[in-house]
Amino acid sequence: MSSNEISGFGAVSVGQFQRVKDLSPDLPGVLPGGILNSQGGYLWPLYNVHDQIVALQLRKRNVHEDNRYIWLSSSTRRNPNGNGPHVNGEIPLAVYKSFGPYSRIALVEGTGVKPYLLSQRLQLPTIGAAGGLWASSPETLRETLTVLSKGAEQTPIITLYPDAGAVRNLNVFRQYQRVIRLLEEWGYAVEVAWWGQTYKENACDIDELTPVELAQIGFKPTWFFNSLGLEYELGQLFLKLNGLSDQATAVINKRYIELSDLGTIDPGSVVAIASMCGTGKTEMLKSLVGQVKGQVIMPGYRNNLLFNTEDRFTSKDANGNTLYNLIHLFRLNKEYQGNISMGFRSERSILLCFDSLLKIELDDIEPDSCIILDEADAALFHVLSGQTLGDRQNQILEHFHAIANRVLETRGNIILLEDSLSQIPIDYIKGITGGKYNTKIVVNEFKPDDNFPTKVFSGQTSQFLERILNAVANDERFIVVATSQEFLEKLERMISDVNPEFAKGILRHDRKTSERPENKFFQANPTEFVKDYQPTALFLSPTAESGVSIDEPRLIPYFSRVFCYASSNHARSVYQQLWRYRAKVTREIYVTRKAHIPDIPSIKSVEQVIMLQSKYGQDVAASIDLEQQLIHDQSPETAQQLAALKAYQQNPNNCHNVSFARYQTRSIASLLALRESLMLLLRDHGHPIEMEELRDRNADIVESFSKVRKQMEVETAVMLGTADGERFTVEQAIRVMGSSSATYKDTLDAKKVLLQDELPGVELTDEFIHQVCVEHRGRLKSATKLHWMSYHPEVAEELDRRNFMKQLNSQFVLTHRLTNNRIQVQLLRDLGVFDLVDTYNVTSADYEAYDKALEKGRQVQRQRQSLRLEVKGLSGQIREIVQEQKAIQAKLTALGRKAHPRKATLKGELEQLEQQKQGLKDQKLGLVERIEQQSQAFTQARYEQVEARMRMEILVMNEADQRLEDIKVKALEYRYQIYRHFRNVISEGQSAVAIVNKLIKRVAHELVKVGSEESVSLYVIRYSGNEAYKDQMLKAFQSKWNQRLEKNRPSCEICKKETDLITEMEKRTEIDEYGGGNDQEIGQWEGSDDGFSGGSELKLGCD
Repeated sequence: MSSNEISGFGAVSVGQFQRVKDLSPDLPGVLPGGILNSQGGYLWPLYNVHDQIVALQLRKRNVHEDNRYIWLSSSTRRNPNGNGPHVNGEIPLAVYKSFGPYSRIALVEGTGVKPYLLSQRLQLPTIGAAGGLWASSPETLRETLTVLSKGAEQTPIITLYPDAGAVRNLNVFRQYQRVIRLLEEWGYAVEVAWWGQTYKENACDIDELTPVELAQIGFKPTWFFNSLGLEYELGQLFLKLNGLSDQATAVINKRYIELSDLGTIDPGSVVAIASMCGTGKTEMLKSLVGQVKGQVIMPGYRNNLLFNTEDRFTSKDANGNTLYNLIHLFRLNKEYQGNISMGFRSERSILLCFDSLLKIELDDIEPDSCIILDEADAALFHVLSGQTLGDRQNQILEHFHAIANRVLETRGNIILLEDSLSQIPIDYIKGITGGKYNTKIVVNEFKPDDNFPTKVFSGQTSQFLERILNAVANDERFIVVATSQEFLEKLERMISDVNPEFAKGILRHDRKTSERPENKFFQANPTEFVKDYQPTALFLSPTAESGVSIDEPRLIPYFSRVFCYASSNHARSVYQQLWRYRAKVTREIYVTRKAHIPDIPSIKSVEQVIMLQSKYGQDVAASIDLEQQLIHDQSPETAQQLAALKAYQQNPNNCHNVSFARYQTRSIASLLALRESLMLLLRDHGHPIEMEELRDRNADIVESFSKVRKQMEVETAVMLGTADGERFTVEQAIRVMGSSSATYKDTLDAKKVLLQDELPGVELTDEFIHQVCVEHRGRLKSATKLHWMSYHPEVAEELDRRNFMKQLNSQFVLTHRLTNNRIQVQLLRDLGVFDLVDTYNVTSADYEAYDKALEKGRQVQRQRQSLRLEVKGLSGQIREIVQEQKAIQAKLTALGRKAHPRKATLKGELEQLEQQKQGLKDQKLGLVERIEQQSQAFTQARYEQVEARMRMEILVMNEADQRLEDIKVKALEYRYQIYRHFRNVISEGQSAVAIVNKLIKRVAHELVKVGSEESVSLYVIRYSGNEAYKDQMLKAFQSKWNQRLEKNRPSCEICKKETDLITEMEKRTEIDEYGGGNDQEIGQWEGSDDGFSGGSELKLGCD
C-alpha cells in the first residue's frame, strides 16, 4: 500500500479497552464511558451506502491464522443491552465508494483493506462481506445495490472478485453461489473477474496484483466460475473412488516390497497389494509364482503388457535353454498345435487377454492354483466396460466368475496388484465370490524423497508446443507422452519441417507404428533400445501405457525431461504414462481442465450412475414393448430377467453393473475434472508441483497444427480408400476390429470391408470417405443413419429388441450395452426437430462462396481482437509510466524549491518516461487506426455473406423464432430423457438457439450464424456435408435393410436369432474413428461413428 492509500483507509491502532473520543455510545463496540470493548490490534469503521458508520471490525495482533478478525460488540455482562454488530438482524456490509463514472459494482470478500484497495485502484464502488456472506444480508445488499445503481452510467454489471483458491474452498464457494443466485433472481447481470486464481499456490488476491496485472483481468460468466467449483467436487469424488475404504491388513514402508511382507497367504483367500511404481512388485511376484503349487492364470487387457510379463519371467536352464515360468496363450497355442487345454495342463501357467478367457476349461484348473491380476484396476475396468468383448462380454464375465470361484474353492488364491489400488476391484472380487473368502490388503506407503518434480501448465497449447520446439532447437533429448496419437503425429511432422535431422532420430510408438522393426525392439526391451539406437526423442502414446518401462542406471539420465500432453484420457492413465521413464527428471505437463471428449455426462455420485443405468434399461424395454413380446414368445426365463432389471438394486447378480458404475463414475469425474484429478494423484504420490498459466498464443504454431491436421485427414481417407476390401469376410473384419493385437493395416482393411458391407452400391472415393468417415470423426454417417431411421422407426425398434434379447439370454443384463435407437428417434420427433430440419434442408453449390465469406469475416474478427489485446497491453504500460511519473513528481515536491543534486537526475528520468509514454501513445494510435480498418473490412465481409445467402435463397430464422422457442420449451420438459439418451445436457439458462443446435447436430445439420440485421442474429439450418453423399447413404441403408430382410426369410423366433438385420458395429470399438486419431486407454470413450446409435459419446447406460 502507498502512503496515500494507508492514510485514506482510516484504520487506527488500539490497545485493549482503549478510551476513545467522538464515537457514539450507540456504535457496537463502544462501552459506556467511551471505552472500546476490544483487544489489541488495528480497527476500521464500516460505512453503509449512506456513508454512515454501522460497525467496527478489528484485526487482532499475534493470533492464529483462522481467528484474526472480530466484530466489536457493546454487549457484555455489565452492559447486556449493548448493541451487537448486526444491523436489523443482518451482518453489516462494508461499502467503499469510488470517484468518477462507473458501469460495474464490485463484490469482494472481506470488509477492510481488500475492498478498499479494489475501490481505489479500479475506481469501482465496492461491497465487502466478511467470509463472502453477502447472501446472509439480503436486505442490506439489495438496498446498497439499488442506491449504487442510480449513480452508474448505465445498468451496472455486478462483478465478483474471488480470492485465489476460493473455488477450492467449498464453504466459501457455496457463499459465492448463494449470492450469484440471489443477484440473478433480482435481475442483475453478474460476471466474475478472472486472472487465473484457481489455486492459492500460483495466484494472488485482487489487492496483491500489480497495475499491469489489474489491466489484464478478464471477465467470465457465472457458469465458468461454477464449473471450477464443480471440478473441485469431482476431484474429491475421484479421490474417494481411487482409494481404499477397507482397513489394510498390513502396512509397510519399504523401498522394495518382498514376498515375506505379505505374511502367510491362507489357502482360498484373496490378497490385494498396493505399492507404487518402481518398488519391486515384479520381483516379488516372481517369488510368489515360484511357490504356487497349482497353475498360474494371469488375464490382462493388453497383449503388450502380457508379452513383457512373459519375457520378465523367463529364465535359462543349465544348457542355456529358455524356460517360461509364465507362458503366453499365443506361444502355448503354437507349441501345442492348437491344443490349449493340453498346453495349459503341461506348462501349468497361461497369460492371456480377457477376450480369450473362454479358452480356459474349468476342468483343466487344478487345486492350489492362483489367479494374478496385475494392474487389477485397469484390467477389470476393461472387462466390465467390454469395449473389445462385443457380444461375448456376458459370457466372459460369467466364465471369469466361474474360474474365480473354482480357484478359491480348491484352496487357491487370487492376487490383485496395482500402483494406486482402489476399493473397486476388491469389492468386485468379493461380489462374484459371494464374500465367502478372506481378503488380505497389504499397503506399501513408501514414497521416495526424490520423486520426479512436475510443472503443470494450462492455458495456451501453442505456448506449450513452443517449449517443445525450443528443446528441439537446443538439441535436447526428451520424451513426449500424450493421450492422443494424433497430437504426436502432428508434432512429429512439425519438427520434421523445422529440423529434419532431429526428426530422423525420433521414435514414435503408437498403433500406427508398432509393427515397425525398431518399434518391436523398443516394445520388447525399451532400455536396451535407448542404449543401442540413441534416439533424439521418444513419442509415446497410450499404446506404451502398459508394458513399457525405461530404467536409467546412469547417473546423468539420457533424456533431460519428459513432456506430457493430456487432453483426452483419465488421470490414472496419464499418471501411468508419466512413469514409463523411471529417471528423476522434470515432467512438464500440459493438461486441459476437462477432457476434450464430446458429450461427457455430468454426474456427481455412483448412485446417480446406477439409477441412470436402471432407468435407461427400463426406458429401452418400454420403447420396444418388450414385456408384450416376451408374453407372446412364452419365454419365462427372459421375463424373469426383465423383472430383475426393474428391481435393479435388489438383483443378486448386479455386482457387475454396480462395479462398472463405480468405475464409470470415477472415470467420468476424472474426465470432467482432468487437471484437478491429475494434480491430486501427483500430490498423493509425493511429487512436488509447480503451476503456470500460459497466456501467450502463438498464431504460427496454431496455423501449422491446423494445416497438418487437414493433411492427415486427407491421407487417412486415401489410406482407407486404397485399403484391401477383399482381405476379410465381414465376420473376420468384426473380429479384427475387436482384437487388441490387430495391426494398423489390419484395422484399415477391416474398416474398408465393413464400410463396403454397410454401404452397398456406394462408390467409396477418397472424397466420400474424407467427408463421411474421417472429417468430424465420422459424425456425418452416424447422423445420417439416425435421420434415415426417423423414417423407418420399425428398423430402430427391431434392432433394439434384438440387442435386448441377447442380454436377457444371459445370467445378467449389462444395461450399458443396450442400444436406444428407437428412443432417440422418438425424442427428436416429439421435440419437433425433424420437422424443422426438413423445412430447411436446403443445399446449394453457392455454399462454398458463402463459407468463404463467413471465414473471411471470422479472420477479420480474430485480427481485430488481436489488435485490441495489443492496445490493452499498451494502455497498461502507459498507466505504469504515469504511476512512475507521479512517484518522481512526489519526490521532486518533497525536495522543495531549494537546489538539490537529485533534482536534475529526477527531471531527466521524468523526461525519459515522457518520451516513452509518447512513443507508446503513437503505437496505440496506429493500432487504433488498424482496428478501424479491420472494422470496415468486417462490414464488407458481412455484406458478402448477405449477398451469398440471398443468392442461395435460404430462409433464415432469428433468436426469437417461435419454432425455436417451442423446441426449447419441449426440450426443457424432456430434459431428463435427453440427458439419459443423448448426453446433451439441457439447462434453463441456455438460449433456444443453443438447445436446438445441440439437437439438430444429431441428424447431420447445424445452425450457422449468418450475420445480423437490425441487431438480431440470423441463423440458417444447413446440411453438414455433401447432399449427394447423403442421398447415396440413405439409398444404401435402405438397400442394406432389404438385403437383410430377404436373407432372414423365413423368420425365426426373435430370441434365437444370432445376427442383427444390419451389421452390428458395436463390436468394432477398439479404434473409434477412421484413422485412429485418439489412441486412448480402452474402455473410456466409445465412438459410435459407424453404428446406429448417434454420435461419439462416453458410454453410461447407452450406446
